[in-house]
Amino acid sequence: MITGIYNKDGDTTGATNVIGKPIVYAGAYLHGYYNESIVGRFAGHGSNEIKTDNADGSRTHCFPTPSSGFDQASIMASARISLSYTGWVQNDGETSMSFTAYSDAVDQTTGEIVKYERRLAVTNDSCTTCHNSETNYHKNGAYNNGGVDCVACHNNGQDRSAANSAPGFGPMVHSMHWGIGNSLSGAKTDADGNNIANSATALNAINCVSCHADGIDLNAIPNQYIRAKAFNNGDQTKMASPITANCFACHNGDQALNHMELNGGEISAEKGLGNDGTWFTQPTGESCATCHAEGRSFGIEKYHKFER
Repeated sequence: MITGIYNKDGDTTGATNVIGKPIVYAGAYLHGYYNESIVGRFAGHGSNEIKTDNADGSRTHCFPTPSSGFDQASIMASARISLSYTGWVQNDGETSMSFTAYSDAVDQTTGEIVKYERRLAVTNDSCTTCHNSETNYHKNGAYNNGGVDCVACHNNGQDRSAANSAPGFGPMVHSMHWGIGNSLSGAKTDADGNNIANSATALNAINCVSCHADGIDLNAIPNQYIRAKAFNNGDQTKMASPITANCFACHNGDQALNHMELNGGEISAEKGLGNDGTWFTQPTGESCATCHAEGRSFGIEKYHKFER
């Protein structure tokens, strides 16, 4: 249950602060959690979510029936609340400040508590070093702790299109800064309406240290698929292997992709609609870490700067 003074009677877009009613959005979700990865959420998978706005200003979210597609996963919850305040200045269409919290998970078979762990491959201040304004683009500056709020939606199974830039969280971030995502629809435009790429106009291996100051361990990346309609023109049956998804987000030429695919990488694996509850349990065949893990003959650190 989320409790607060909800602005349901005023301007619910949050564009205008209503005195005494600062909450402009309150939402809660149930997620599948498997192998320390969020593999989607119940919304959109046939669940019957019930939202009730109570007289005391609280909002109750209830999911009375199970969702298909999560039989093999533990179940966890996230909650997001967005606030507005007097003097709020809109930026990039966003109108409020958001916070997200996560519960631990519950094993559906044993009923045991499964601690929610996030494998953080960046530093806590990687995002906020640049995204340091409450009115930053998308979801109101929720970039703290390496984008912890973002993974509630941009995760292995949520399958956001992210303007067809790249799937998941890491690949999307790579694409939005150094791949095709930095000049896709939604980017800033000039006076003539032409898209303008952001400050990282092309892949620059020196920039990797901005986020990955502690290096990258390819062997630590869970060997499980990412749902990848962003790479496949919205086809929701396609998936990508994880290292390939991250690399292809920047190295998106035909020659680079051919190399990845020859070594078991995939960006359009056919795995069905994902409602069978097993897609995230299937290992991929990519062998990227054999040559490109740190310390190997063609280790990633030889071509990308990770030390400040």
